[in-house]
Amino acid sequence: MEYDQRMIKKYQFNIQNQVLIFSESDLQNIEFISNFNIRDLKFQQCSDLVPKLSSKTIKELTLQFCGIQSVEDFQLENLEVLILHDSIIITQIKTNWLQLTQSITKFNNLKALTLYGYNGIDISPLSKMTQLRKLILGLLGLKNTNMLQPLVNLNELFLCSNENIDITSLQFLTQLTILNLDNCCLKKIDALQSLVNLKELSLYNNENVDITPIQYLKQLQKLNICYCCIKNIDILQSNKKLEKLFLQNNLIVYIQPLYHLHSLKEVDAQSNKVIDSQTIQKLSNYGFNLSSQRQPSAEEIKYANKIRDANSPITSLNQIFSKIKILKSKFNTKIQKLDSSLESLKYNHGLFIGQVASLLQSVNTTMFANQ
Repeated sequence: MEYDQRMIKKYQFNIQNQVLIFSESDLQNIEFISNFNIRDLKFQQCSDLVPKLSSKTIKELTLQFCGIQSVEDFQLENLEVLILHDSIIITQIKTNWLQLTQSITKFNNLKALTLYGYNGIDISPLSKMTQLRKLILGLLGLKNTNMLQPLVNLNELFLCSNENIDITSLQFLTQLTILNLDNCCLKKIDALQSLVNLKELSLYNNENVDITPIQYLKQLQKLNICYCCIKNIDILQSNKKLEKLFLQNNLIVYIQPLYHLHSLKEVDAQSNKVIDSQTIQKLSNYGFNLSSQRQPSAEEIKYANKIRDANSPITSLNQIFSKIKILKSKFNTKIQKLDSSLESLKYNHGLFIGQVASLLQSVNTTMFANQ
């Protein structure tokens, strides 16, 4: 214990609420930490660290900028969260990186893993870690997600800053509720259609990504599509459970589809090209942020008017009444072909009336939605 007190005095580390933090120290031997009842252990910029430690109490371990090449000598049988952030010395050859990921797989109770900044690392050993619930793989230079396919128990996945990554295999991770694909240079996200349990999705800074598949994510509550060069958000009308929506710095000129999202609590659509001042004022009154709208070009105004006309109540009503005329014509044709039996006439008349009633209900719905 006397040795422990000397270490505390030398490194002046913080122990509070079972959290121990070392920062920018010349610490090497850390075996003495085994004597503390620590739950959360963090090392930041401890470049001389010798990773040898045994503990049954530590559940979360963070290593940031520490030059660690392997965690093999960490005997932490109850570890649940491991965060490794830029921890390998840059001059080390890449063969050490496979050693790192292989050493991680020994933590059988691990529920959450973060690997950030190891560009070119081989993560294939992680495919064995089917117990993982949360996985953050950022700035690793990943080219595809094939190795993630066995991780069917994942609830949260962050793949930010892996440019041009092929996300096809994500379609098998149907238990995902949170997915982050920021800064991945994605164009197509068709693989996400099967992720029916997704509640949060971030596609921040994926220029020109096709957001059409988002309409199939009916449980979605939070969506970030900032800096994606998006012009049209009509498809979002299908996402009735959306509560938080982030649309900053796009090319949106027509924002009326937001009227159909009655669960919305927070919207940030600043720095777009919305041209309807009344709409801006109306949505701003609800606390939504539509400030700093940029001046649209003549072509963008023409595009906005085209979308507006396609969504107008008059257009919708004309389509409905056109359907009624077609039904009437079909009914008259059927009458001519029927025999004079009263039962047949009654049946087809009732069928016609029912179909017309359904269309009239659509009329009422359309009028109400556009009030």
